Formats: sequence, structure tokens, C-alpha cells
Amino acid sequence: FEDADLDRAIEMAMKAKFRNAGQTCISPNRFLVHHRLHDAFVDRLVAAARALRRQLPADDCRADAGAAAADSKAARSRSC
Repeated sequence: FEDADLDRAIEMAMKAKFRNAGQTCISPNRFLVHHRLHDAFVDRLVAAARALRRQLPADDCRADAGAAAADSKAARSRSC
């Protein structure tokens, strides 16, 4: 919708897309955005994605995203 709250839309889009590193069956593959908001939405979504702190959670408890492929790494990340 043209009167959408972009701050809220970006917040929810980031949560939906990057929850569990995007590895859930309900992670969105596309967003429907009013044509007048398209450029602003894309710019803000890209900026938010670039701002994610990527690191192994076991190495940095402030990480927003990162792999934990081994059980030992996953266990350490839960201790943060």
C-alpha cells in the first residue's frame, strides 16, 4: 500500500527473511511493494541486510547471523 509504514515494513521483512538464516520453509522469496515505494523499500532493505553482523555466534555473542554447522558451535552460541 502506498501509505505503508516503511520502518515497520523493513523491520518485519528482515525478521521474515533472515530468521534462521533464511532456512525456514516460510522465508519470503519476494516482497510485494507499491510501485511508488519500491526504490525506498529496496534501498532500506539492502542497507538493513548489509548492517547485519555476520560472525560465528560462538565467537561474538552480538552476531546477528552466522553458521553453526557443528553441534559444538551451536552449543557455545546458546551460552551467550
